[in-house]
Amino acid sequence: GLMVFAVYFLSGFGQLAGGWLADRWSWKGAYIVAWCINLPMLWIAATLVGPGLVLVVIVMTTAATSALPAESLLFARFVPQRHHGLFFGIRYVLALGAAPIAIQFVAFVQSTTGDFAWLYWALGSMAVGVIAGVVFLPPVRDGLASAERTAAAAAE
Repeated sequence: GLMVFAVYFLSGFGQLAGGWLADRWSWKGAYIVAWCINLPMLWIAATLVGPGLVLVVIVMTTAATSALPAESLLFARFVPQRHHGLFFGIRYVLALGAAPIAIQFVAFVQSTTGDFAWLYWALGSMAVGVIAGVVFLPPVRDGLASAERTAAAAAE
């Protein structure tokens, strides 16, 4: 329990770093950087055990949480404003629904293979798809953050 606490406590700072990046840089860029950090960590995790694995999991979880602010901004940018509530609700229902399925999948992989290597390989392969999908999103020219900065500058 203490190890899980340490991983999530330390990775929580990744969300702050991701928010800082998303405010100052391209949302797509911030999201892609987070996933490009996560991708090799997933594949490295497939080969490790012990303290090395804990360190990789900390980096992996930090990268995943650092992507969340940019992910939310991109989601808000590409979903029509009148459907934000509906689509954010769907997003959270899917996340909550995926958790029990993921637990069953992890148990299946572990009981079938005896370890988690295949799980990390599969997640790494899916990360390639995420990166490719974000690369092909249309450019974000005037995001919410830049619009807010423009409005604040005009108000001064």
